[in-house]
Amino acid sequence: MRQKIGHYIVDIGTALLVAIALDRFAPEPIHSWLLNGWNMTGDAMEAVVHWVGRLFHSR
Repeated sequence: MRQKIGHYIVDIGTALLVAIALDRFAPEPIHSWLLNGWNMTGDAMEAVVHWVGRLFHSR
């Protein structure tokens, strides 16, 4: 179990470093695509949270 947790931490850290590097050093077309992707992901997550909130508060 500890090994799995360690692997998850390493995977998350690696993904975070890659995301930071892409955000920092990507050329402009790729950078704008990444920003649009982050915005779409954030909007989708916000919509899901609101939907779940309405689902539980409607009772």
